[in-house]
Amino acid sequence: MKSLIASQKSFQEPFVWLQGTKDYEIYDKCEKIKIQITFTKDYKIIYRRGEIILRVEKVKQFFKNPELMTNLEQIRHLDWQGEYGIGETKCGKWQIKWNGKILKDVGGYYENGQKQGLWQELKKNYWNQAQVYEIGEYFNDYRKGGWDYIYQNNKIYGGQYNEQGQKNAKWIDLSDSFQCFSQIIYNGEYNFKGQKIGLWNIMYCKDDEKEYKQIGGGLYDAKEKEFQKKIGRWVELSDYFMDSSQITYNGEYNRQGIKVGRWDIMYKEEDEDEFKLIGGGSYHEQERDSFSVKFGKWIEIGDNWWKTFTGEYNGEGKKVGKWVEKNLKKIK
Repeated sequence: MKSLIASQKSFQEPFVWLQGTKDYEIYDKCEKIKIQITFTKDYKIIYRRGEIILRVEKVKQFFKNPELMTNLEQIRHLDWQGEYGIGETKCGKWQIKWNGKILKDVGGYYENGQKQGLWQELKKNYWNQAQVYEIGEYFNDYRKGGWDYIYQNNKIYGGQYNEQGQKNAKWIDLSDSFQCFSQIIYNGEYNFKGQKIGLWNIMYCKDDEKEYKQIGGGLYDAKEKEFQKKIGRWVELSDYFMDSSQITYNGEYNRQGIKVGRWDIMYKEEDEDEFKLIGGGSYHEQERDSFSVKFGKWIEIGDNWWKTFTGEYNGEGKKVGKWVEKNLKKIK
């Protein structure tokens, strides 16, 4: 999914207001759902889920692209409180209200519509079970220097931003879906262009424990004229990885960053000691187009993580024939 959050350089990009409606995938607590976001000709942003209007926002600042919300709880409960100055630009202190109440020490200061100085912000997937904050400094809307994460009143050091507002050197990143029952962090290094390079470890900590343990990871390759890409053997986590649904994907990326060969889906319940094979299948590389497709027999995890689907793909990566649905063992 393409990120909905404006980049660090967004205030320098030309403001373009494109009217219309688009579908977006966002988080509803621990799951992903689809909503529709409409940009109207009178500069309003309307969030909808089917026929239900979730939120309507009026855009006032027209020199930067608006930040869109990617979390259903935020769409319902998050509001900003502050003032606008000359030219409808944000100025002075801005605070966050959650479900009608001011969050203490959360927010910061604007000058001429740009963030300046010390800020404490909500992490992208903030909600009641994922009360995670990011704290650090801005200079002319760029993040700079060291930034930390705050979770359950404990500080988790993130890393450093360079002068261009990009992550640089060693970092600890929290997963997009980090919450009390899915405490996942990524530990590795960024190059001077803000690209992941080298070995990145995926670490996991159960809610009733204090120690993070490695559960996955792999290598990133980033060259001067290319985007970062995964290479070699990887153990990745499911989007729905939680204490009670520990699902991993194990397989290999080739030098072009394409999944190849056999990929296994592994599963472990909270009270079990080892992962067991529950699914997977093979990828077939399409050499001319530099991508791969699933082929042959596959066992996949459905949109609801407790279900598997068994069936077959043809040589073009399309599902064919009958697919059989099954509940994972012990799931009630």
